[in-house]
Amino acid sequence: DKGEADLPRVHAGSYPVRVRTVGYTDWNGSIVIAANASRTLKVTQQATTDQATLHYQKGEALRDTGKNKDAVQEYQQALAARAAMVEAHIGMARCLITLQDYQEAEKQAQGAINAGGRTLVEAQTVLANLRRHQGLVEESIFEYRKAIKLAASNAFEAHIGLAIALDEPGKT
Repeated sequence: DKGEADLPRVHAGSYPVRVRTVGYTDWNGSIVIAANASRTLKVTQQATTDQATLHYQKGEALRDTGKNKDAVQEYQQALAARAAMVEAHIGMARCLITLQDYQEAEKQAQGAINAGGRTLVEAQTVLANLRRHQGLVEESIFEYRKAIKLAASNAFEAHIGLAIALDEPGKT
């Protein structure tokens, strides 16, 4: 509420930070944490009236609460307002996987992959998640490894997904 977040037990290092609040533009920055120290991050966000962003943010909030059908509708409205909003394609693909609409999830994930850019690793990971949910474990392993290879930095979700996929056929 005050625009501050205490980070008391974070390992030393440099971290990218994104703060997302419905109705405001995302705040992107970085933070350096020293060993055995805590750090307070102060964030100021600007209100937004951009309809694509607002619908996308509502979709994310709905997805976070498990309201995937409603989230899909918000993502569709975001894409109607801005067809090139790759993040909305990724969010919609995540919802559609949960709803087991694999064909449409594939279209959304592939659209995000084809767009490339800064969300490519996440889009590739979502495609791997789709393959794993379809029961295509070997294909999911291939896609997770591809996402990890594409990542210039950390690909936490891809590493976790790969571990889950490798564990499924007993390749622990």
